[in-house]
Amino acid sequence: MTGNNKTLANALYVHDAEGFTLLLSESLPRGKSISIQISGVNLSYTGFQVYLSLNSTQMSTPKYTEFMAGGDTFTYGDFNISFDLTVKNFTDPDPDSANEITFLMPKYSLRMKEVIFKSVEITVDGKNQIMDLSKANFWKDASKEFGNITYTETTEKNYDIYSRPFNVKDETYAKMISASLVSKGNNWRMKKVIEKIRKGETVYYTPLGGSITEGGGPASFRDGYAYQFFKKLQAKYNPGGKNILMNPCGLGGTGSAEGIMRYNQNVLERVGHEPDLLIIEFAVNDEAGTENIRGFEQLVRTALTGNPECAVIGLYSAAPYQNSQGEKIPVGEHYGIQQVSIQNAVDNNNGEFDLSTDSVFYVDYVHPSTMGHTIMTDCLMNLVDSIDSDKSDDPISIPSDYKVSDSSFCNFVQILPDYAPGYNGNPGVKLSTGSFSSRDFEPQHPANDLLSYPYNWMKRGRLAEDVKDIPVENDAFKMELTCKNLLIIYKGTGCGTAEVLIDGKVCDTLNGNKESWNTSNFKSFIKENEAKPHVVEIRMVSGDEGKPFTIEAIGYSK
Repeated sequence: MTGNNKTLANALYVHDAEGFTLLLSESLPRGKSISIQISGVNLSYTGFQVYLSLNSTQMSTPKYTEFMAGGDTFTYGDFNISFDLTVKNFTDPDPDSANEITFLMPKYSLRMKEVIFKSVEITVDGKNQIMDLSKANFWKDASKEFGNITYTETTEKNYDIYSRPFNVKDETYAKMISASLVSKGNNWRMKKVIEKIRKGETVYYTPLGGSITEGGGPASFRDGYAYQFFKKLQAKYNPGGKNILMNPCGLGGTGSAEGIMRYNQNVLERVGHEPDLLIIEFAVNDEAGTENIRGFEQLVRTALTGNPECAVIGLYSAAPYQNSQGEKIPVGEHYGIQQVSIQNAVDNNNGEFDLSTDSVFYVDYVHPSTMGHTIMTDCLMNLVDSIDSDKSDDPISIPSDYKVSDSSFCNFVQILPDYAPGYNGNPGVKLSTGSFSSRDFEPQHPANDLLSYPYNWMKRGRLAEDVKDIPVENDAFKMELTCKNLLIIYKGTGCGTAEVLIDGKVCDTLNGNKESWNTSNFKSFIKENEAKPHVVEIRMVSGDEGKPFTIEAIGYSK
């Protein structure tokens, strides 16, 4: 880089470190929120995450930083970042306070590259406090300096990541984009979508997936691929128009089987319309196994059944541990849907960057950086642009047979509380809520703050410690139904542990207090090829009768 030399006083220069902490002047109790403002200078592609901690134990949801200072540009030079952090319960047994702020490099970035911190300021209860950067406590060996820091102020501050991600050679980037195109499938449905966009007709676009679709990785979820693709698609095929309506349905930690559960409430109910363009992105969350692949197949069938003209894209995100695309690609081919593999793209980078050490694609073990989300967008646009230039295929119908050989999630039904819109008594299900008779108004919230599981059953916990000797209710949540599969989603934070009984026998437990960063958990029960009558009960385990518990959703196939 070239530019003028500049000197900062009382600055912290970090250029080879895993992370460090800054000690707070006083501990923060659980539930306390603070505002944090960080200013400094970025001299590399690096980012980092920040969270509240107790002796380095995480006590708040981490915030990822990427120095996006000018909207659509990756910025060298000065940066200012502001966000809020809230002390939460992340461990068991759970600490009740936080005493420091942790600055940590994500796992696959390994070392903090050249960053200068000018100041770190926090606001608690309206009072400002400037942190002493000279007292930063680094982990292990670290290269850092404090005091008067001199650096070169580059004249090449703005690097346009949206038109040139990764700064790789043009031929390498073209190879990566080309490698991502797994299959154009039958292009008839996608051609219909492109035509509607051009004509200015309303197009309902739904990205359905996990935390990557939610926008995990960038400092703002609106820099995620789901939003970038939405903007580029509109700009390319109807410039200045506003006829593409986006329904963001990304939710961290969820997989394809949960996607079935979420489909009616998140995909359909929010907008009151079937999607015209649906992206299904669960490849890095779906572990190998029939449940997730059956879930993926059922999502495809559900979308195509609801709207025969719906263009479905199977989007297979990348991860250092690979993904489940090997099992999903044959399913996608069976239905003639479009398929894009980000794993294929990053695996074809000609060795120009090392995914295990560089933070250009991942900010942690799986979530893409803003640049990573940009390549996902370019891969999707490459698919659409390629189909646009092709001759249209003949219309294709839904195959009568399933691709996955074992029992599928066909005839899937969600059980609803009596206050849910569309409640019809849950035909074929005899239900007694027992002590789980309340409603939880704080289920898992995605980044866009839309409710994920609004219709749930909650058992309230004991409200006061001084009544601990008074017996608490622990009447079981009980269902009598005929099914071949049963899915239960439950809250994963701030709750006790419940046990699940099938036909009178305890078969598993649901730990409602094991959150790391996600707040919902999922388990599957009753895996049979034919529907049979069962009695299912959920009750608190011995010793947890006084703790709360939320059943966020229940569904079954019959």
